[in-house]
Amino acid sequence: MSVSALVVTFRKGSGPEALRRLTGDHRFLVGPTAGGEGPLRVPVVLDTASPEEDRRAHEWLLEQAGVVFVDVVAVVLDPEAS
Repeated sequence: MSVSALVVTFRKGSGPEALRRLTGDHRFLVGPTAGGEGPLRVPVVLDTASPEEDRRAHEWLLEQAGVVFVDVVAVVLDPEAS
């Protein structure tokens, strides 16, 4: 198991569609939005079965239209998982 705490920054005006893609994906738990006048910043938890799956999901997230940056706040790996 791998759980990542992220902050995703979206390009101004592109947040709504990008957020729909994230909320529709069972791997992501999307928190409340903040942004005001500038880019939209959203806390996100990524929960996957393995570090490899976590890496692939993170790469997928970076490829999404409107995503400017992904800050990694923390990553927790289950030492019992293989």
